[in-house]
Amino acid sequence: MPDPVAASLRLAPEALTRPFSAEQFSFSTTNDLEPFRGVLGQERAVEALQFGVAMPRPGYNVFVMGEPGTGRFSFVKRYLKAEGKRLQTPSDWVYVNNFDEPREPGHWSCQRGPRAVSSATSTA
Repeated sequence: MPDPVAASLRLAPEALTRPFSAEQFSFSTTNDLEPFRGVLGQERAVEALQFGVAMPRPGYNVFVMGEPGTGRFSFVKRYLKAEGKRLQTPSDWVYVNNFDEPREPGHWSCQRGPRAVSSATSTA
């Protein structure tokens, strides 16, 4: 026996399409368009990433998760690359073994670059 509610909600095929004219668009094929680089429907995730990256204090980390193939890795990589260009370059850190307390290595902050690291390690 047919469901009267379902029958009343049934849509005609014409109601399921949205007619348009090719002249409405400023491109010939989708190959003419720039790829979309944003994230659809993930405003909270984007805000959380922006917040986490903007926190210059220990203990603020960013954990990204989601379904494979959703573009989350590509988006985070692009975002971090852009932020890296905007922010000041951090110092390099040199860690050395602490034979007395192996779980607490010694560390030095030094100017960025290979020469700075080699000079810091040669004085250790």
